Amino acid sequence: MCNNLKRKNAFPDPTPHRISVKESIEVIRLNMDAFTNNEPMRHTERIKRRFAAVRPGETARDAMDRDPSLGKAKITKQCYRRLIAADPAPKIVANFVTTTIHYSEHRNLTAREAARLQSFPDGFEFKGRKTRMSWQHGLSQFEQIGNAVPPKVACSLGKSVIQILEGKTKQLSD
Repeated sequence: MCNNLKRKNAFPDPTPHRISVKESIEVIRLNMDAFTNNEPMRHTERIKRRFAAVRPGETARDAMDRDPSLGKAKITKQCYRRLIAADPAPKIVANFVTTTIHYSEHRNLTAREAARLQSFPDGFEFKGRKTRMSWQHGLSQFEQIGNAVPPKVACSLGKSVIQILEGKTKQLSD
């Protein structure tokens, strides 16, 4: 962080337990109707078959290179990576609908699953379309989630700034 107040930055203590993708969103998968913003994409059978061939940590491109019967779509190495259930989630980006595959189901993440991985409280409701075409205005639910600073990160940063502004950190020497 930039710090023009000549005070040491305050950093949060490391978290003793790293939460895995499965630990974070399994309850959502098991109770799909109990959460808002939790409607899965309706994929074609061809896409479901392609996703089924993607191993944990691998992309759809890897699966297609291994098995040409999965099709010849122009998919880059950054697209459609299956999450690893036991690992912490990667950063959720605005186009996460094209970057992630659920760790155990052959589909993308729902908006609610991605929001949970970003640390949004389950009661936070995202408005607007689930996804958006380039000619449509406004931000989709997926873009709102992926563009956001994760709430727990924002809270930590805010607490650090307050400590600096209240003079609770050490003075930097000149």
